[in-house]
Amino acid sequence: MSTITPARTPALTKGLVSFGGCDYLGLSKRPEVIEALRTHALEHGVSSSASRTTTGNRPPHDSLERTIANFVRTDAAILLPEGYMANLALCQSLVRTHPIALIDERAHSSVHNAAFAADMKVQTFSHMDPSAARVLIESHREPVAIMTDGVFTADGSVAPSHALLMALRPTDRLVLDDCHALGVLGAQGRGSCEHWKMDDPRIIVTSTLAKGLGCYGGFVAGTRDLVESISSYSSAYICTTPIPPAVACASERALQLVLEEPSLIARLAERSEQLIGGLVRLGFTQPRTTATPIAAIALEDSRMDALAARLAERGLDVPLIRYPGGPAPRYFRVSVSANHTAGQIDNLLACLEAEVSVARS
Repeated sequence: MSTITPARTPALTKGLVSFGGCDYLGLSKRPEVIEALRTHALEHGVSSSASRTTTGNRPPHDSLERTIANFVRTDAAILLPEGYMANLALCQSLVRTHPIALIDERAHSSVHNAAFAADMKVQTFSHMDPSAARVLIESHREPVAIMTDGVFTADGSVAPSHALLMALRPTDRLVLDDCHALGVLGAQGRGSCEHWKMDDPRIIVTSTLAKGLGCYGGFVAGTRDLVESISSYSSAYICTTPIPPAVACASERALQLVLEEPSLIARLAERSEQLIGGLVRLGFTQPRTTATPIAAIALEDSRMDALAARLAERGLDVPLIRYPGGPAPRYFRVSVSANHTAGQIDNLLACLEAEVSVARS
């Protein structure tokens, strides 16, 4: 069994420009978000210290749920303590009406684990292959739930969500784990549905507040009936302590900033296109219809440690990780944010171009 070796933590890597992590819009350190956290921590304390079904519910939780539903354009949303738990809470409810989960083989582990834990009947289909998903759908009489990442964690590829929606029957559901799509896809950063121009009650969105929004927590968004079912039947919601009210306030402020500053989304899109365009030119990745801020680079294993050292010598921290769903057991997961400058990305690409030259010599 492979040992998971932690990558360098960007915040603790002094003097290096980090191309790691998932704070895509750079909101985790925005003064407005931090001030919201500080102010409301003084009012609400560090924790609500109980489940929302007993004495732990606070007005910031209700307010954030309404804001999330409005942002992702669904009827309702429900908060969970963490993004991983959002998928579990959903599946614990969904299994009652949709006992079969058809999952992209490279979807995040939380999607697979949630379906198994909820005792759904799980089958996988070939990565980003709507035709394979359709074949599986047609093999079942019962309603099914198609489950996929909206943007895949490891390499940033965008799922063919619209084609998967078109494969559904009237009673089926499409579950989009938008953890790496929220704040990334769509002209306003609203995620997969905005990107694909989808508006369908059969779509369920799960996501985190910790990536594009730079905060913490998770949510499920969809119809009001779905949210009521989760609140009634999902122990992952009923029996857990919610995110601290102050964190909910900080998350709401982060969402407001996304809407108030469309330049954040535009700048992230520019930096993503610069990164992916450069990596395509150098042969490190394949062309994409939609650039996202994530890319995976895999080389011969003997070259990767040396490259990581050379990048660090040039002042660049590019995490070399072991994580499910990547192109190899170990790979560089490169990510950019709206806070990166064009010059910093050019410097990274120049270093990688030098690596290509060395390999060819």
